[in-house]
Amino acid sequence: VVLAGIILYTGRSLFIPLSFSLLISFVLYPICKWMEKKGVGKSTAIILNLVLITVLLAAIIILLVQQLKSFGTEWPLLKDKLNLSFRQMQSYLEMEWNISPAVQEEWMAQFGKNSSSHLFGLIQQTISASAVSLVLLFLIPIYSFLILFYRKRLVKALVLFLPAKY
Repeated sequence: VVLAGIILYTGRSLFIPLSFSLLISFVLYPICKWMEKKGVGKSTAIILNLVLITVLLAAIIILLVQQLKSFGTEWPLLKDKLNLSFRQMQSYLEMEWNISPAVQEEWMAQFGKNSSSHLFGLIQQTISASAVSLVLLFLIPIYSFLILFYRKRLVKALVLFLPAKY
């Protein structure tokens, strides 16, 4: 079990895109089979389905970007409300807890100083995750195409690999 866990951990760069590709292949298989029965070539059916999935994902991404744009247009209003809440919190801390505005400003300066030291690490992690995602977006359709194209050979290999009673 430990050896299997180590193998899965070290091979995650291969197994993660392969598992997503396998999932996509399972979803696209009935559609590809139907298209092949209608006379469409095997590779053409696979490519058409992958293009359809890509278009659907692109539409979802475009929708998300538009939502982010609309959030950006509402940002000034949100910023004003946040500033008002911040001022109310400052006055509450001063009235109820007797914390002077100077101490509050010192706390905010310390918070800003600590946040900026972690900001570079956050940016680095974001760029790294984005690069990995782009590579996965490139590999997953290729793996899906190959799984669908060589599905009979893969099933035959799986049958040969497993014992006869299974």
